[in-house]
Amino acid sequence: METVLRTCGGLHSRALVLAALAVAAPSLAQSTTQAAQDGSLILYDMETEIGTVGRREYHDEAGRLVKLILYAHAWPSTYSADGTATAPMRLSARGTIDPNSIAVCSIEAYDYDDRGRSVRTSRYGRGGALSGFTVYRYDHQGSMRVGIDFTPDGRKSSETRYSRPPRSAVNGGVTGPHPKRGPELSYLLFDDTGERLIAVRGALPDDLPWTWGWGQERNGLCCAIAPSSASGTLDEIRIAASVRNVTSDARAVALGQGCLRPVLHNGAGEIVPIGSRGRQYLLTPHIARLAIEPGKVSHSDCDSLGWWYPDLAPGRYSLEVEYLGDSTEWLLVSNTLTITIVDPNW
Repeated sequence: METVLRTCGGLHSRALVLAALAVAAPSLAQSTTQAAQDGSLILYDMETEIGTVGRREYHDEAGRLVKLILYAHAWPSTYSADGTATAPMRLSARGTIDPNSIAVCSIEAYDYDDRGRSVRTSRYGRGGALSGFTVYRYDHQGSMRVGIDFTPDGRKSSETRYSRPPRSAVNGGVTGPHPKRGPELSYLLFDDTGERLIAVRGALPDDLPWTWGWGQERNGLCCAIAPSSASGTLDEIRIAASVRNVTSDARAVALGQGCLRPVLHNGAGEIVPIGSRGRQYLLTPHIARLAIEPGKVSHSDCDSLGWWYPDLAPGRYSLEVEYLGDSTEWLLVSNTLTITIVDPNW
């Protein structure tokens, strides 16, 4: 008989077990066979902030977590396609969420090396298809230094680099399921080829070139934008914006909804109006302030061009982004990109 456990408070602390060196993704069936026969369903008292309502955990003979299954409300019994609640949350007689009203939300599988370090996290969607994976690399002292995210087909999408942790934090080079690492040095975002850097949070890397240039410096800040692809359909092209502090002091900048405004010109040099959704977005800003350390960079992902310009015709365009670095004026103008929009039916 399946055991149903009840947690206190209902807030799920997602397991952050870190990932591996091999690029070839193991199948979900292979990951399942590694798991011990625990996996009792744990239901929460309420839905968590990320929408989960329960989980199953599987561990190996050493007690290490090897698979995590997260559950959410079964769609469409509770939510419509636009996310609107259509039915009240179903509860059992004991007050917990009804196990008959839930469905698998996501699955994560974890692999370890012979030193007990977590070296890979593989992520699967509702249907069991691989949605992405992360691999982690360690230095000679056993400290995790790099985490690399890949798409299902093995293309690098992002990379996080860490500084070396304090020496006292490393236990003989074996870091266990939660690897020792220092503060984040850089978060790097790559284009659709997985080879070209398009955004940075933290320090600019010495070994990867920034090829897009920067807009004109103003008040110690400058802005740059880069595309996920220079040519594609409206929904395929995403724009990443980065803001750099070029002073020797920390600078407070604005980030969040409404802090970036695209300026698009068509082939005749005419400004293309932003769509109604984008205009409304700019009229209802939700902006927080963040300190950027000297010489460091912060970035904010723009949505796809189709989000801002839903009716944009195929053709060649030039794009800039205005960055709201101050709450009273549009302070910075980015570099200029040339982008080609193609017809999705071609």
